[in-house]
This record gives sequence, structure tokens and C-alpha cells, in this order.
Amino acid sequence: MAFRYEILPPQRLIIERFSGPIGFREVVEAMELVWADERYDRTYDGICDLSQAMTGEHVKEDVAALQQFFMSRNERSTGRWAIIVHDPLMTALTMIYSQNTTMAMSIFSTWSTACCHLNVEVPANVLD
Repeated sequence: MAFRYEILPPQRLIIERFSGPIGFREVVEAMELVWADERYDRTYDGICDLSQAMTGEHVKEDVAALQQFFMSRNERSTGRWAIIVHDPLMTALTMIYSQNTTMAMSIFSTWSTACCHLNVEVPANVLD
């Protein structure tokens, strides 16, 4: 699993990209890294690019554990999130997660539609 992120204070935006197999442990480690960044502000909106991510071995358990993890943490985002997915299973899991959380999440298949939804202009290669 690879994880990259950027926090853009002028745009009040967090950008995250996961690639490769991801599961509960990988997401928790990534979030703790973001939350520890001095630029992090829980009110910022975000784009999470999962278009190159693959589900791990314990998919069902991971979704439930992630919901519990985020609900138990005060650092969790209160902003709007645009999630970019391509894989049908990842899309279904993201939809299930979004229906069972208080986070404001929308699912998209392209970078441009995610940016349009959040009314931001950020190049897709910002994390390259």
C-alpha cells in the first residue's frame, strides 16, 4: 500500500491518495499521519482518491472497524469529502460506508467531478 497526501490551507482542502491493497490498519496509519500534520484542520473539505486502491483480505470486518474508529476520534473531519473510486467492489464498499456514517461523503469516478462538487480547482497530478 502506498499513501500520499497534501494539505492546502489556502483552499481549505485535504487531498489523499491510496494505492495498492488497503485495509483497516493502513487507513488508520494514514489518518494518524494526516491528523499529526500541523496544517491539518478538521473543518477542511477533502478529496480521497481510491482509484488505484484494492480491497484487503478482511473487507467486511474492515468497513465496520473503520466506522467505529472514525466515530471514536475527535480528530475526524467535519468537512465535505469527495471519494474517487473506479473498482466496482470498492465503489460498493464506499457506498455502504457512506450510508452508515455522519461524514458528508459523495462518490465520484473522476477527479474533475470531485473537484467540481467541492468547488475547487486542483490538478489531478498534485500528489505526483
